[in-house]
Amino acid sequence: MRSIAQKEGGRQEFGLKIAWIAAHSGAKGNEMVDKAAKEAAEGFSDPQDRLPAYLAKQRDRLPISLLALKQAHGARLRQRWRKRWTESPRYERYNKLYEDSRLFSAFKGATRGATRNQLSLLIQLHTGHVPLNSYLHRIQKWESA
Repeated sequence: MRSIAQKEGGRQEFGLKIAWIAAHSGAKGNEMVDKAAKEAAEGFSDPQDRLPAYLAKQRDRLPISLLALKQAHGARLRQRWRKRWTESPRYERYNKLYEDSRLFSAFKGATRGATRNQLSLLIQLHTGHVPLNSYLHRIQKWESA
């Protein structure tokens, strides 16, 4: 407001009109402001020599966006978790299950139209729980002669 008053030559009275402009209106000034706001949100800023002197001196001490801090903290936590998880002894077992589940999709497609008995036998063979002598012996249901 002061700069407007100075441009008006210090007159006591001058005309000022403030109007709301829809974001999609295509007003040139509005588009420039939207572009600058987007760049600022993405982390781009003016070079230090274009900042006012009092801000240029405090460049490293300027406040940081709370949202940016939360996002950076979340990224560090995810990276740390991912490293711990891949080094975990459970990771290999989980990864095998995950790969098996992806294979299961292919299995479902390949066995479409099979009868229940056929599917049951295939799953028993895959899991090793088919009533063969080795399995019956392992669960101590095998009769020895």
